[in-house]
Amino acid sequence: MLVAEELILMSISPENGSEIFFNAWKNVKAGIAGALIMDLALLRRIFCRNGKIILLSTKSTGDHLLNEILANIQRSDSAKSIDFWVSEIHSNIRNLQDRLIERMVNQGIIEREIHPAKFGMKTYYPIVKKEIYRDILNRIQSLEYANEIQDFHTYTLVYILQSCGLNKLFRSHHMNLPTVRISSSKIFSLIEQEKRTTKQYVKELLCNISTYISREHVISIAV
Repeated sequence: MLVAEELILMSISPENGSEIFFNAWKNVKAGIAGALIMDLALLRRIFCRNGKIILLSTKSTGDHLLNEILANIQRSDSAKSIDFWVSEIHSNIRNLQDRLIERMVNQGIIEREIHPAKFGMKTYYPIVKKEIYRDILNRIQSLEYANEIQDFHTYTLVYILQSCGLNKLFRSHHMNLPTVRISSSKIFSLIEQEKRTTKQYVKELLCNISTYISREHVISIAV
């Protein structure tokens, strides 16, 4: 699964498939865009230099949505900032969240159910493949005790969860969701142990994306 898909899965209640919090998607929307950028970075298609996204390869990722984003980056007449691309993706790629949810439904990871609610109808997404959900929880929990970085995919997910403020919401609602106690300083101290090329692909890019997402999260709360 993409980091972006796992982020959405972590934003769904495992008990009944409801969106976890009122207006939760406001917090997650920029996070999904940031996660998709990181998915491209982890596939070695882009990296970051001085706060700007640099194209490394236009080779197909095997994923239609990632290829669409990669093509947009390729068509750009110059290197653009991370802020620009996160905003561009979550504002201008149509039905981004719905497209990711739809394919998770088609893959049988979640289902879509519509039930009457107090103010009309409400959509639920019960998790079908519980083993995938449990695997993500296990991977997150295993990072607590890591002394070296081995799973950049899960570290990226954790960092974006933190940036969206979802880990705090998990705890405040006493829900059966991952407890994320891994600090950004620990994540980056582990990244520092890796070779320079890994830091090029992950560290600067993820740090800048996190800054943007965190700002969007604060704005969404204010709104």
